[in-house]
Amino acid sequence: MTDVVIKMTIDVLAALHEDRLDGNMFAFDTARSAGSHGLGTSALATAVKPGDRLLWLLIPLECEAEATIDGISIPGMLAAPRTETESSIMETSAWHCSVGTIDEALPYSITLTLGRNGRELTLVDSLSLIPSSHSDADSVDERVDE
Repeated sequence: MTDVVIKMTIDVLAALHEDRLDGNMFAFDTARSAGSHGLGTSALATAVKPGDRLLWLLIPLECEAEATIDGISIPGMLAAPRTETESSIMETSAWHCSVGTIDEALPYSITLTLGRNGRELTLVDSLSLIPSSHSDADSVDERVDE
């Protein structure tokens, strides 16, 4: 089992101004050598294999902007993603799920709530999970630069 982190940076001000996530969210993952592509875009295809644990994190580009993940919908996944909230200096939420069988690309949707007024925006089927091209994915341990 491998942990695959999907880190999304969101330009909250631009997304609110344009009323869309596409082009204002930049997604990266830790599975580049397993075949992920579209890094740094809102069309990230994350390479996974059965048993992998996915973890989604959202980071606002502007330090004072508010942004939360409110839902992730992956048709075809056995276990729906769920959230756990941890309290620290800032309240953060991490969404996670385990990958079941994956034979083809699984596009998914993500819903975010942005800004103090809580505008909800959804990116529909732009992100996806794809079967890993790495034969021994347990040796994949590539990290995204912080």
